[in-house]
Amino acid sequence: MNYIDLSTKTVELSIDAMTSAATRALDYAKATFDVMAKPYSAMRPDAIVNENFERTGKLLELRDAFLRDASTQYSSIANAAIDHAKAWQETAQRGFQGIGDVMVSNLNYVKEATGHQIDGFTKHVEAAAKSHK
Repeated sequence: MNYIDLSTKTVELSIDAMTSAATRALDYAKATFDVMAKPYSAMRPDAIVNENFERTGKLLELRDAFLRDASTQYSSIANAAIDHAKAWQETAQRGFQGIGDVMVSNLNYVKEATGHQIDGFTKHVEAAAKSHK
């Protein structure tokens, strides 16, 4: 996988995580508001107390469902993030290996060129020494 594809998938993962978290939070807020804003069915004190217990129970159920869904979503996002981190690591490793190969190749070229120059210089010095004798 190349850098562009990997970057695109990482951005998509981030955007999906943010949108799902925002959607979940808005759904939870709406459901909570619906429970709290519901008008009382009776005005007797005992009916109001019973209805408040029912609303409290419903709010706790909503909170538990929200937390369960959030933890499931966070777990799947974490697994996807780990997969992306592995892909980034492998891509970086291949990149560094390629850089290392290029550096070794360049050093070999410099070594060969230097060897040829030294050989040429040596022959030139030997020829010059023979011509002075």
